[in-house]
Formats: sequence, C-alpha cells, structure tokens
Amino acid sequence: MSSYPAAPLRGEQARMPEWLAGTWLETAGPRRCDELWTRNAGGNMAGVFKWMQDGKPRMYEFMVIERNGDGIQPHLKHFGPDLVGYEEKDPSESLDMVLCEEMRFICKRRPQLGKPLWIEYRLTEEGKLVVGVAQSDPPKPFLHFEFDRASTP
Repeated sequence: MSSYPAAPLRGEQARMPEWLAGTWLETAGPRRCDELWTRNAGGNMAGVFKWMQDGKPRMYEFMVIERNGDGIQPHLKHFGPDLVGYEEKDPSESLDMVLCEEMRFICKRRPQLGKPLWIEYRLTEEGKLVVGVAQSDPPKPFLHFEFDRASTP
C-alpha cells in the first residue's frame, strides 16, 4: 500500500466489485480465515469473515458494500468470539471507496469517524484474493490476507 486518493469515487467510477462474490479460504500456519460474499443484487453485496487462530475463533466481521447515491459505501462490524461487538452498538464502520480498478478496490474510513483505516482488495492474475488493512497515513499494512477461491455463487 502506498499513498492513495482520499476523495470518494462518484458516478461511473464507483463500481460494485462483482468479481469478489464467492467463498474464499486462507490458511497461513495456525491461522485459518474464511470470507464469503454474495452476488450484487440491487446495488448491494453482503459478506462475512471468520478468523480462526490455533483452532479457536478470534474474530468475526459482517460487511456490506452498497450503492449510496452516486458512490459506493462499504460498512462493517467486528465481533469477538463471544459475538460481543468491537464497535459501539449502533454505528458501523463506514468507509468510502476511493479507488476502483477492474480487479482492485480501496476503501478509506471517513475522516470524521476517527483514525485512518484503509482496506485494499485485489484479485491477482493467479486468482488469489489479497486483502491488506492499514491504520496509518500514508497506509502501511498491519494485516495481510491471501485467499484462494473455494467457490463462486
């Protein structure tokens, strides 16, 4: 991750990442992660993420990518193994899509919502889904996932 545009995409530049739909699996040593995405329907995709560490649940995440006016807005919520939310009860993490290419998109937390948060999704030529998460400006990833596609919807 290097420096990325900060302004939200609008109009035709903001596209749904339909290539993301399906089931993705990652096994990295003692870590196993599953990420599942629904197909785009009505400008909305939903996803769920499960992180297992040493055979035990570490974290769950529920995600939605939706068309909001003339832009694309991802939302997410994190939960611990006991399903207690990390974020406050009502608000979700709201992000803006700031870069969208054929097989790559980047989202950034809205500045008024706190410290920086960047999430990059990229599909490699080999068909792997690479996800990087950064909490700094400029973005320096502190989490990196590399998924293999298990199925498509």
